[in-house]
Amino acid sequence: MIERRIADAPFEQSVLDAIARGREAFLPGELASGIEADTLLLWCGDDQVIDASAAAIWADALPRSRTLLLDGCNHMPMMEQPQATATALLDFLR
Repeated sequence: MIERRIADAPFEQSVLDAIARGREAFLPGELASGIEADTLLLWCGDDQVIDASAAAIWADALPRSRTLLLDGCNHMPMMEQPQATATALLDFLR
């Protein structure tokens, strides 16, 4: 997995540069209030990449959202807590 991450690093950096510094960087936030679908904001409470406080910002922007913070995970709940992630998704879909 480490070798793959190293090999993918240039691509990942180009994506981050495009979404974080390009003219479209703020577009998701600007369009969020127009999303009418039910939305689950599943966030890691200990996220070291995007602070968990960002979930509240998205919740304010998404009129039909529900937020769930998972304790004990960093940034990838589907990898770090697959069972809790699956349970959250199934509960949300019900």
